[in-house]
Amino acid sequence: MNETTNEIVTFVHEWSIDRISELWYESDDDHKRRFDAMAIYDEFAEWTAEDPDKRDQIEVLSIKSFS
Repeated sequence: MNETTNEIVTFVHEWSIDRISELWYESDDDHKRRFDAMAIYDEFAEWTAEDPDKRDQIEVLSIKSFS
């Protein structure tokens, strides 16, 4: 896997927004799904920033593979 940091940030950004939308808008008033959406929003707030400059401020911690 040779993805660049920008590709990974873009993927996580898109995934988190898609997941939040899916949980929120397809909840059919299921409060648990809406709370799940809010939890994902809180966890990924820096990843879902609309301003790309704010996404540039994300700290990425990499762990070297030992395998």
